[in-house]
Amino acid sequence: MNIVKRIEDLCLKEGISIAELERRLGFGNSTIRKWDKSFPSIDKVTKVSEYFHVTLEFLAKGIQDNSKSNIAARKFESLTEDEIEAVENMIDFYLAKRKK
Repeated sequence: MNIVKRIEDLCLKEGISIAELERRLGFGNSTIRKWDKSFPSIDKVTKVSEYFHVTLEFLAKGIQDNSKSNIAARKFESLTEDEIEAVENMIDFYLAKRKK
């Protein structure tokens, strides 16, 4: 399976087409489909990986670390500073609650 097929599968799970993904990410028409014949730029592949919360390694090789900590870390990376602070406060709240 190649990178385009993996992205197609991710789009299918998300309920969108590759064309819709390209629009959402600001790519030109058929950008992703062209990756069957040419090497994509790392910045574009990174945008796709961030959109789907998967690793670059998964897109390139199909290898995915499904541990809860890595899934959470990938999602955490896409948050804004305010959202990160809110999540950290929530974690602190639950940890403090557990100690009681």
